[in-house]
Amino acid sequence: MKYIYLLSIVFLFNAAGKAQTTSVVYFNSNQYSLLKSALQTLDSIVKEIKSNKVYDITISGYTDNAGEDNLNQTLSVQRANAVADYFKSKNIPSDNFIIKGFGKTFPVLNNDTEAGRMKNRRVEIYVNLNPPPPAQVAPFPTLPPKIKMEQAEALTENTSAKELEIGQVLTLPNLNFIGGTAVLLPEANVALEMLLKIMKENPTLEIEIGGHVCCADDMPLSTKRAVAVEKYLTENSIDDLRLHPKGYSRNKPIVPDDREEKNAKLNRRVEITILRK
Repeated sequence: MKYIYLLSIVFLFNAAGKAQTTSVVYFNSNQYSLLKSALQTLDSIVKEIKSNKVYDITISGYTDNAGEDNLNQTLSVQRANAVADYFKSKNIPSDNFIIKGFGKTFPVLNNDTEAGRMKNRRVEIYVNLNPPPPAQVAPFPTLPPKIKMEQAEALTENTSAKELEIGQVLTLPNLNFIGGTAVLLPEANVALEMLLKIMKENPTLEIEIGGHVCCADDMPLSTKRAVAVEKYLTENSIDDLRLHPKGYSRNKPIVPDDREEKNAKLNRRVEITILRK
């Protein structure tokens, strides 16, 4: 899999006009102070924000793999907060900020070189210029969700590939996303590491990665969620020929009525299907 990294502000467009800006700023090792080069990028973002109607700003912090995991997690949050604080100092309202720290997970380059580690010490800023869709009650699915629940088992640290059967479905516990995005929540790290472990221990294992959404049909988003998991695995040396991401939109909900957040969170998920052992 190839990852196209954004070195500066990139503007994304759709048929209706400008939809989102994506930007990246970098940090020195083990630091969360903003560099002069970062301030220039952030000032450009501030100008863009003030000249457009902005609906939300996602600020995601990351680190390289140096140091302990818990310290990296804290550092990634500090970096994200440093960017958020700068926006606040420029009178950008924080009501719609979404601030997340992901530690050393999701590197964009290999951490074996200093050049790679430098690119991983970053904060990614997504400025959403799209208005939210009109509120509406999504139709309930026609199939009872318990059918899906009976098919799926939870992946655990004790899961053995030898006991898995072709066609078996595994749920990834707590592998959840920020609503309306393909951005994984930090709680997903444990499930990702369990999946990576079983893939490394079983080099012939081939899987489908199924992405799911809640609340309304959105096939592109469900596919992006599957690809987010695929990206994690390929960046950790799993051959992409063993991985088959697929979006299911809202066709296989666990909970039929997901108007409440606790149920919506269950339906925003990724499941694994065993294709080959």
